[in-house]
Amino acid sequence: MKAHPGLTLVFFMVVATACDAEKLPDPSEYPAVSMNVATPAKPVLKSRLARLYRTRINEGAKAGPNFAGHYTVVRWGCGAGAFMFFVVDAVNGAVYEPPEVCIALSGDEAENLPGFGNHNPGFSLTSKLLLTVGVEDGPKDEPYGRAKTVYLFDKGRFKRLYKEHAPL
Repeated sequence: MKAHPGLTLVFFMVVATACDAEKLPDPSEYPAVSMNVATPAKPVLKSRLARLYRTRINEGAKAGPNFAGHYTVVRWGCGAGAFMFFVVDAVNGAVYEPPEVCIALSGDEAENLPGFGNHNPGFSLTSKLLLTVGVEDGPKDEPYGRAKTVYLFDKGRFKRLYKEHAPL
């Protein structure tokens, strides 16, 4: 049997593309240093957006650290199938805004990806990575661009490391 040259070329293109595809970052490769925080600091609400959601942030921060060693992810719904969140430093009370204000079409539950848990956003106390699944509601985002996005949270900033289309 003779191989068709066109099919051979397509096969190698698919294999090369699969090899070059980005890999979902592993939370264990971005460890966070845990700190024992007996009493979480009161959130310092400096931004206008943080002050707008002060009750949610203040109440959520009382739970204590649940992310990246000594931070607290405070999350709440902002419409049908949508959520928003802030990150609060349990040591000094600094409040950090998310990379996108509202994540829509998040689905009922996030995918249960190793190291991220089964919540959306996905995060853990032992890693600096945060996962969102949904449509990011920002000025540069596409309305039909539902995606699985992984951010590195370091020195008070979110840096996007990975983004992959995630259909419902």
